[in-house]
Order: sequence, then C-alpha cells, then structure tokens
Amino acid sequence: MMMYGIIVKNKEKGMENLFIFDVDDVICDLKFIIHKALLIETGQDIHYNDWYSFNLDKVYNVDMKVIMDAFFKHDILRNGQLNTNIHSVIDYLNQEKVKTMALTARGWNPEGNEITRIYFEENKINIPTLKVIEHHESKSKIISNLRDHRIIGFIDDNPRHILETEKECGSHVNQYILKNQPWNKSTEISSKVLRIDELTELPAIIDKSLKNTKIRKFKM
Repeated sequence: MMMYGIIVKNKEKGMENLFIFDVDDVICDLKFIIHKALLIETGQDIHYNDWYSFNLDKVYNVDMKVIMDAFFKHDILRNGQLNTNIHSVIDYLNQEKVKTMALTARGWNPEGNEITRIYFEENKINIPTLKVIEHHESKSKIISNLRDHRIIGFIDDNPRHILETEKECGSHVNQYILKNQPWNKSTEISSKVLRIDELTELPAIIDKSLKNTKIRKFKM
C-alpha cells in the first residue's frame, strides 16, 4: 500500500522548482519579421502558416547563407514581437516560488546573449537566468545537468529540442510542452508532451505539475 508522509529524501532537500522557457516564437514571435525579411531578400511570399519545416532553407529552397544573411540584415533578434502574456505567466510562477530560466539557441548571432538581455530589460521580462547556446547544440545536455533543481516544465517551439530532451532527461522534467507553430504541426509527439496554442494555458499546466511534484516528493 502506498503511503504518504512528510519525509523528504536527502537529495531533494533544498532543491528549487524551475520552469524553462525557450525564447523565439515562445516569449517573442520572430515569424512576422522573418517573413518580411525573406520576402524582401528572396522575392518569395511564403506565408509563415505554410512553413512546414523549422529549416527555412528547405521551405524557401535556398542556401542557408541566404537565410542567415537576411536574419542579420533585418536584425531579427531585436525586432521580435513580444508575447505580452509572458508577464502574467512569470507573475504566476513567482507567486508559486518557481524559478525561471530562458534557454535559447540564439548563439548563431555573436551578440545573441547581449541582445536578449537588453530585450528582456526593455520589455520587463523578469527571467533572471539566461543561457544562450549555438543553433546546433542540444538543450537536453543543459537540462540534464540541472540536477539541483526540480524541472517543473520546459516549453519550446522546436520539436527537436523537445524530443531530444524527453529522450535524454525523461522524468527529470515534469512536463514537456510544445508551443504550437506551423513548422511543428505535423510532428509526432508522445503522450508525455502537451501542445498549447497560448501562453495563458501555462498556469493550469504548471499548477498540475506542482501538485504532482508534491505527491512524488512526499512518497514514502
């Protein structure tokens, strides 16, 4: 018979709850400025709703250099459209004493870290921990090393990062969340991954994740 008590395993004492956000097309939408930039630079008007892949060189049938040159020329990282719902979600996490971290693959831009920090400051995004990795790097490696935290949830729009992290980290992350975007709508995901359309859906998901954590935490 399963029993519940107030004894916590030693390795869990002092551990803090943590929620991990991706940045692009989660906290701020880049698809609008990217669509405009690629229309100008390639002459192709492919609406972002028709971007069937995360790899835009494949969608536009151009060399990746064309894509990256457009990203730099149009300064896309500074011109992302803020998802204003992020503020209420962060307020909720703070209320629940859940720490926050932004984990982004903006390392393709040498100024990615500085640009993101300034963007957060200007838009009053209160996420104290920012980790910027290269585009080819795996977020799962970063998350798997966060063993001094309980990972309440991890949200991303890139299915590669969600699937890799789920495979490598398993139950170390309470809830994997895929932010619906055109380029991931055909991605097959497991029952452990939730899809959401809006950030306003997060508080209910986080609340459930926190409750599940408390049950597991106090199992004897």
